[in-house]
Amino acid sequence: MSTYRRNNQLVTQTMLLFLLLFTGIMVLIAIANVFNTLCNSMMLRTREFAVLRSIGMDEKQFNRMVFCECLSYALRGLAVGAVISIGAFWLFWKFVLTTADLSSMGTSFTTFKLPLSSLLDASICVVVVLILSVIYALRKTRSTNVVEVLRNEVI
Repeated sequence: MSTYRRNNQLVTQTMLLFLLLFTGIMVLIAIANVFNTLCNSMMLRTREFAVLRSIGMDEKQFNRMVFCECLSYALRGLAVGAVISIGAFWLFWKFVLTTADLSSMGTSFTTFKLPLSSLLDASICVVVVLILSVIYALRKTRSTNVVEVLRNEVI
């Protein structure tokens, strides 16, 4: 019986390790994807931004507009992602954690608990990526000349 328990523990630890590695890779891909999407969105709209600046939008209004737009993307993504991840975690808890013998790890999964620390970590990560991508995109858009952008669009 001890050998069976030890093998079960090793399989469980191996599965948790692979899940952790898979999660880490998915987080890195998601961060790169969000950063790339926000930055490219800003770069492709240089004509629109040039028109807004030419009709009198000042730097503070422009920054606020860009930040609020990116914030709305982040909040919608967090809401959808939180619902999907809570559902996935509940399914994982229901079908894996309640049936696996994890007593040797000192963790009890008899009741479902929301992974609040993971949701907080994801929220912080989203805010950091949002801030970094907005700063990068704003620097890139500031480096463009309004007159040059509008002139190039006409030609």
